[in-house]
Amino acid sequence: MVSRAEHRRDVLSKLSDAAIELFESGGPSTTIDAIAEKAGVSRRTVFRYVDSKEDLAYIQPVLWLDVFEAGLEAVKTEPALVERLRLASLDIAHYIDADPERPRRAFMVAGLNPELQRGFAGIFQRWVDRVAAEVLADSDPEDSNNRFRSRIIGSAVMGTVDAVSREWIFSPPTVTFTELYEKGFEFLRPMLVDD
Repeated sequence: MVSRAEHRRDVLSKLSDAAIELFESGGPSTTIDAIAEKAGVSRRTVFRYVDSKEDLAYIQPVLWLDVFEAGLEAVKTEPALVERLRLASLDIAHYIDADPERPRRAFMVAGLNPELQRGFAGIFQRWVDRVAAEVLADSDPEDSNNRFRSRIIGSAVMGTVDAVSREWIFSPPTVTFTELYEKGFEFLRPMLVDD
């Protein structure tokens, strides 16, 4: 029996594949109805998972949030915040490297079509919120400085992922997302370590 989470991932993957293929051939004028038909789902199902057509260009990062959650669960006994974030993020990098064509195509389509880029704001904010929650859980959540710090760190982590993604898209296929993420994380590490 397929779990609810597996069904969700399957539908999101189908939507992503259909959207990217249609955006590649028809650009941002591609309709929600065409994407739903190609994915084999109803228009109503599409809107169960996304708020707009532009969001369909960023389904891959939505799927990575599940990988990140599982990664955090796997390393929850790791006492150092910086290592928990690094290891959970590396799970995403390995996930991307296992099937690099899907995210590479999605990033290319979104990057080449400014009309689709507004979908990035929503997913970026979801990621910042999740990383900030992990940072805040590691400190006193009532302290306004800690809340502010958690938002700054969440934004910095996601900025690093965005920069790595952009570098990776235009790198030779022999360059893995994992090696670029490791390099990017080393630039970020000093900010994550308490003084």
